[in-house]
Amino acid sequence: MLKYLIIILSCILLTVCQAEPEITGFNMSEFQQKRALWEAQDISDYFVTEEFKTFHFGTLKGRIEVEDGEIIKEYLGSNTTEEEELSNRFITISELFDYILLEYNSYGAKVVSRGDSFRLEVTYNNVWHYPEYIYSSTIYNGKGNIDYYKDRQPTIIILSNFELVDE
Repeated sequence: MLKYLIIILSCILLTVCQAEPEITGFNMSEFQQKRALWEAQDISDYFVTEEFKTFHFGTLKGRIEVEDGEIIKEYLGSNTTEEEELSNRFITISELFDYILLEYNSYGAKVVSRGDSFRLEVTYNNVWHYPEYIYSSTIYNGKGNIDYYKDRQPTIIILSNFELVDE
């Protein structure tokens, strides 16, 4: 009898301890609200510093100038005196909103369908409502294929030093 009780308790414990696949840390209604607030401001000319941190590629930091919603100048690092050729390494704030939505709808859903979890955190600027901090990461629950995630380490994107361009 004790043997059966131990087996039953072990099965219950195993079932309870296995994490269910899910997307955590993301609030779609907050995202939609902040995006609408950003778009309502109709800001198309600005400077912003962007920093991308990934496990494989390290850190890429630069300052961009956006005019009429398009990147017109890039500066690598904190050096704002030596303009770089446009490289498509950076994205506008509107494109960043698109990226977040793509991460949630496409990559996050794919991870969950494979049996693992996905974490997507977004912090927004309180004044201008753009995403200031984005963190995305796969949480391997032991259900999916570990090889699929070897190249998918946490990604962190930080925006700072936002300022409007004087017209």
